[in-house]
Amino acid sequence: MKARRRLDRVLLLVAALLVLTLVAVLIVKSLEDSAKKTGLISVDFSEAVTLAETSELEVHKKSEEALLEVDHLGRDLPELIDIYPAPTVAPMPVSEPAVETTAVEPTIVTEDNVDVSFTTTTVLQLTDYEIFLNPPSGSHDVDLTLYVSPTGGVNLRSEASTDSLAKKVIAYGSSVHVIRVEGSWVEVKLSGGERGYLVREYLQAIKPPVLETSVTTQPTTVPTQAPIQNPTTVAPTQAPTQAPPATVAPSSGNFLLGIANPNPNYVGRPVQVEDRAVLEGLVMGEFGSSYTGAVLVAQAIRDTMILSGVYNTATIARNWGYHASVSNYVNENTKRAVAFVFDEGGSAVQHSIYYFYAAHRVTSSWHESQRFVVEYGGCRFFSR
Repeated sequence: MKARRRLDRVLLLVAALLVLTLVAVLIVKSLEDSAKKTGLISVDFSEAVTLAETSELEVHKKSEEALLEVDHLGRDLPELIDIYPAPTVAPMPVSEPAVETTAVEPTIVTEDNVDVSFTTTTVLQLTDYEIFLNPPSGSHDVDLTLYVSPTGGVNLRSEASTDSLAKKVIAYGSSVHVIRVEGSWVEVKLSGGERGYLVREYLQAIKPPVLETSVTTQPTTVPTQAPIQNPTTVAPTQAPTQAPPATVAPSSGNFLLGIANPNPNYVGRPVQVEDRAVLEGLVMGEFGSSYTGAVLVAQAIRDTMILSGVYNTATIARNWGYHASVSNYVNENTKRAVAFVFDEGGSAVQHSIYYFYAAHRVTSSWHESQRFVVEYGGCRFFSR
């Protein structure tokens, strides 16, 4: 009997040990599974961080590579942006005056693991003057008072075409009420109620200065070629001085260069700027190696100021893509060229010019899509 009891006790003890062993095995396995899950999350988080860092590095690398190009005169300087980007007074949409944009806010995860995102819509409405400066496609009603900029006046046409009837000449400095913008033309309403069309390029926001009848806008004598340069004064990054191509005619009238398509309505005029030293330094940096080239660049800056109504050189250089260094040293040729254009109202050509690039060094399809005016010293100059 006692032997039977001892056997039962041994069997119970063995069974208890088996149960404890099984429980221990289950606990260990549960801990291992938990550790594996934690490890996977850690790996995913590390990979996400690595991908984010890689993406950031790639974006930074691309932004640096985009700067390692040439400016609009073809100089290989690391701080310059690619080939004089398509300049505008202010970047504007090209489709409709009202632009709708959609922004998605960051996703929020609630306690119930439900992703909630918010979408907001913003409508950007262009002002009438922004439409005038950079008209979207189509026709747009505006309400503006602008002024005639050509000193010789501008023709009021019956239709938006140079082939239409010229009804009258609107004098220099006259104010007109612009009621509609249609591409390169505007419809105006005069004080007497008469309506007609003017070329948009010949209007500006600021009333031009009164011209004295005793002072002409052009000098009586104009040099027809660049004076001899002192090689020690020419910056090494500037384009070399070259004679005008055979296609450029000699001076015509009061202009330095004759062109195939002169604009009879274009007449230069004096302009006062807010930062004369910056103006001379910019012209020197762009084309200070040539008197005629400096006059062309100065005219481009002046025509841009008249078009945009901005008379600050630094602002024009920033908004219109000038990337040459503003030189601290300005030679006498450049000072004479700036004085000729801005003080005497002189011009290199009888046509507005706004853009240029060094065609002898680089190519620019954007520039070539504009209206070509003249080529000089390896650089091509364009109007709108």
